[in-house]
Amino acid sequence: MKEPDKRIVFAVRLILIAWGLIIGWAFARFVFKLYPDYLSAGYELIVQVVNSVVFAVILATLARPVAAFALFIGRVLRKTFLEKPLYVTVGAVLGVAIGFMAGVLANAIVEIFTSLFAARFIVAFAAAVLGAYTGYLGCRRWLSSTFSDDENVVIEYSGYILTYSAFFSDKVVYVAQLINGKIYVLGKTLRRLIELADTDSAAKKALENYLKLSEYSAVKIVNTDSGRSENEDIVALAESKLLKIIAGETDEFKETDSVKVLSLADL
Repeated sequence: MKEPDKRIVFAVRLILIAWGLIIGWAFARFVFKLYPDYLSAGYELIVQVVNSVVFAVILATLARPVAAFALFIGRVLRKTFLEKPLYVTVGAVLGVAIGFMAGVLANAIVEIFTSLFAARFIVAFAAAVLGAYTGYLGCRRWLSSTFSDDENVVIEYSGYILTYSAFFSDKVVYVAQLINGKIYVLGKTLRRLIELADTDSAAKKALENYLKLSEYSAVKIVNTDSGRSENEDIVALAESKLLKIIAGETDEFKETDSVKVLSLADL
């Protein structure tokens, strides 16, 4: 497994230290409530501080695995929201952790002044929401520089989109069975094959290739009403969903930093 970035580990360690201080303090208070008058107020304060530090140190040692887990959750969320950069989803995970921590801390502070549940809940909920939002914005801004360096960016493609010309090559059926990831086809592309199949023998063969492909692989048809050309829609979909374009043996698409093109002639 790839080691998480040092900046992420540092951010997670700070959050875990804060969590450790809160949990350690709350745990000590809980024990003292079970055994009141066991120690004087001064000694109770010392025990609470020491307990908080111990919990903070213990949780701080877990920063690296927790950071790796946060990255894993970020990648899972990215598959759901593919158009979002990884630092955004990782920032969201860290923001939720910060928000939860803020809610617990707010509840502990309000409890000092009142035991009324409604007041504690309202303040804790408001603090959690505010903490999650500000934490998300802060982590997103802070981590963005880590992922914005082009030398360190690794695009994780989630699938493939087939062009019109790809179906005119018999390789498309075999290649589609070997690749991993979802396979997309524009509704425009499929309608074009169907319309020409009756009058063009090559298009009829291409349509047969599509039917064979759909038997062996799960194909998702995407309908667009953008007013753009078929190729423009393919490029836009490839960019938004992080798809690789599989084209035929002709040079239809120009590969860019954001679009990866695979030619069946080269496969």
